[in-house]
Amino acid sequence: LMKIGAGCGEEDRSAGVDRCTRADNAPAIRLYERAGFQHEALKRNAMLFDGQYYDALQMSLLQS
Repeated sequence: LMKIGAGCGEEDRSAGVDRCTRADNAPAIRLYERAGFQHEALKRNAMLFDGQYYDALQMSLLQS
């Protein structure tokens, strides 16, 4: 899942990797956390699925 870049995300080798997931998607959040991602922002009503809005959690993995 991580290798194919699941979720919305942008990659920039100088800055790191960003991922977005629904804030209620606990399995994805745990997966990203185990991979070293940190919480960056909570975006209210940022995702629309089947006519319902959901909060999105933006997570980042910075290059060291």
